[in-house]
Amino acid sequence: MAVALVQSDGKHVTAVNNTTLAFPSNVTAGNLLLGFHTHFHTGGTTPSLPTDTLGNTWQQSVTLQLNFNIRCRMFWCENSLGGANTVTFDMSGTANGDLTVALAEFSGLLADCDDGSPVTDTATSSTPAVGDKTPSVDDALLVAFLTHGGGNISITEEAGWNVIYEFEDGSSGMPISCVWKQQVGAPVAEDADWTLGSSQLWGGIIHAFKPTVAAGGQPYIKRTEYVPHMALGQTPLRRRY
Repeated sequence: MAVALVQSDGKHVTAVNNTTLAFPSNVTAGNLLLGFHTHFHTGGTTPSLPTDTLGNTWQQSVTLQLNFNIRCRMFWCENSLGGANTVTFDMSGTANGDLTVALAEFSGLLADCDDGSPVTDTATSSTPAVGDKTPSVDDALLVAFLTHGGGNISITEEAGWNVIYEFEDGSSGMPISCVWKQQVGAPVAEDADWTLGSSQLWGGIIHAFKPTVAAGGQPYIKRTEYVPHMALGQTPLRRRY
């Protein structure tokens, strides 16, 4: 099977130091879990590494800082354990702030699916573009998310990207849009674009993950080339790398 979004959810909370969010249904062992965290806190705190009730190990991207008060980060858990799962999102320190968080579960990824460093961007405009990110493998899963400092304005995702979770109605720094797509064929440099209702300070992250099978449903092989034997008349071998 190709990569698929199994389930997702998100929430917005105010005046808290941490919050929990449960996956709507039991997660399947071996799947990829993703977490998204953006917050507004006067004085600036860092999104902490999530924990979950299954005892999974989470990994994290760099913290993206839009200004002194707004920060965001993407998290992922490869080869998850299976069962009911609630994730705790936290900020460093003990002060309270406003958080928007989201979760997603994907199937069809390798157990060791992380495909290198995320790419981040931040600027002020009404047309955010995060990237370019070039995967190292064919048929990669690309995941991106955006936050901005403009409060309740419209967010329109680029055609061809699928929405994981979107929240437009937050206060400063709380809006979020999380999207995904699977490339088909050889890896190419790609960015994720959005259109905002007005020009805003924004920031975003894009990351790639390795599939178990090609987008068309064939067993996944990065590359195959034919290498002839030295002797005439022998059948060519295939080298995979």
